[in-house]
Amino acid sequence: MLSWENALHQRLSLRLKPSSQPQPDRATPSVVILGIGQELDGDDAAGVSVARQLSRRMGESGRWQIIDAGTAPENYAGQIGRWSPDAVIAVDAAQLDQPAGSIHLLDWRETDGMSASSHTLPLTLLGRYLEMTAGCELLVIGIQIGDAQSEPGLSPPVSRAVHEVTEALSKVLNLSL
Repeated sequence: MLSWENALHQRLSLRLKPSSQPQPDRATPSVVILGIGQELDGDDAAGVSVARQLSRRMGESGRWQIIDAGTAPENYAGQIGRWSPDAVIAVDAAQLDQPAGSIHLLDWRETDGMSASSHTLPLTLLGRYLEMTAGCELLVIGIQIGDAQSEPGLSPPVSRAVHEVTEALSKVLNLSL
């Protein structure tokens, strides 16, 4: 069985258009990273934490865009649709009935009812919209929450998972783009 990181790299490699290979002058990103979650709600901040760490590490690039979408990823759907990236990678807290901090690459079509995040619209709607308007695929990285706490701060297992996802996405972006 492929690890979530290998599966992500494999699926992303299949999605990247030949024209999206290293072109520093490309006006729109090839890949969009969308961090989702509520930073004041414990482990629900996993996705936004990844986006923030990745932004500090990777900076700006014409080849990728990192968005801290908070609890409203749908607010960025129009902008992402206009960019027409090859892929969108959403990172979100999830309730997967796995040990806290487990990381899984999820099919967005099967994410209804799986999210532990506080966003209002399900990722299935965002996935359908992006598929129709931008012709891109939504890849979802789910991080299993620990305690359902309602205070700021990640639990230790989720904090480790956030670091692992940040490291993996840094590698994938640098190798693939």
